[in-house]
Amino acid sequence: MKKLIQIFGMLMAAVLIGLITQISPVQAAHNGYRIKVLKTYQTDDGAANAYHAKPNTKAYVYSKYFGGSEDKVFNLKNFQKKLYKLSKYRSTTWFVQQKVRVYHKLKQGTYYWVRNLTAGKQGYVKTSALQKGFSPYGYQIISKKYGVKNRGDFYIKNKSQNVYMWDWTHTKKRLNLKDYPGMTWGCSHVATVRHHGVDTQYYYLGGYLRGNGKYVSGYVYSGNVTEGTNHDYAGQSIVYPNEFSNSSNYLHYIQTGHYQKLARQIVKLFPNTPVDLGLSKIAAYNYAADDEGVLWYEDKEPVSTKGYSDIISLKSVNNYLYKHKTASNATKLAGLKKELVKAGYPASKRASLSGYKLGIYIVNNIPDKYGAVIQDGGYGHASVFALILGKKDASSTN
Repeated sequence: MKKLIQIFGMLMAAVLIGLITQISPVQAAHNGYRIKVLKTYQTDDGAANAYHAKPNTKAYVYSKYFGGSEDKVFNLKNFQKKLYKLSKYRSTTWFVQQKVRVYHKLKQGTYYWVRNLTAGKQGYVKTSALQKGFSPYGYQIISKKYGVKNRGDFYIKNKSQNVYMWDWTHTKKRLNLKDYPGMTWGCSHVATVRHHGVDTQYYYLGGYLRGNGKYVSGYVYSGNVTEGTNHDYAGQSIVYPNEFSNSSNYLHYIQTGHYQKLARQIVKLFPNTPVDLGLSKIAAYNYAADDEGVLWYEDKEPVSTKGYSDIISLKSVNNYLYKHKTASNATKLAGLKKELVKAGYPASKRASLSGYKLGIYIVNNIPDKYGAVIQDGGYGHASVFALILGKKDASSTN
């Protein structure tokens, strides 16, 4: 009898151990937070999944994103980390990415995983704390359009008017376009912005500030800019040869450009030799002494010399200027005159030149991101020195 009791006891113990083994994983899951994904939304920031905080809510946005398609278990400390108090973000529109069921011990609740427009803020929030739609407060970007039709170049319409570039919340001014009247800004997309129930079109514009190379981008009201290329080049540091429309346009840039002082002095050395845009393009792309990456930014390739003849290369002059690119303008000009004499062009011969045009393109050691980033891996200085002479064919329309 005792033996039977012992056997029965051993069997019961085995059953209990088996039960404990089966229960343990469930208990482990209940000790943490288990998240089950109920729905994943296909759009990231459209009106279909735009929500904002309910009035007087006391809810928080919790934790970081644990997303995925499978159930996951996280500990109490991880999931209950309070990131943002929802009531402090009443002007924020939250875009729902997933709907999840959260299990903890014997309780469960439904949460959204949300993020703001830039995904700078994101986390889990109870579904009951949000209501559908864009926030009625502040400026709300309710749609963005990309693609070829929504890109292009723009410049400030009224150069005497303050025109601000804003961040996406329209609360921080990133730039006053008035301070950069010669800039041409690239547009990457068009946004519809809602404010006090009124929808307005904004362009997301960006560009490298010529003179320091800093890249700036942001939203600008469409009514303050005009589509096209800005031909007010006076305040710009680097303007590529292909951006000019004709010789008079290019000469005006040389005469007025803040960074064209050396070019102006060189032009005066050839009093009877007019500056020609077509020949200047040939000088820049076929004969320049330059930093790799400046003109290569435009996919530099030798250009055709059609329409021009008797082209005279002043290679020694270009090389001298480039070798002494960090020198003062006075030093450069003095050395340039000596090189011209060596090349057979003293002042008297330059003054007596007849029928020739001047091809010139100068980027005089200018701080700029264009080219310099390729040249030395940083935001250094860019230099291009190109000077040639040539005759323009009578039949040429360049």
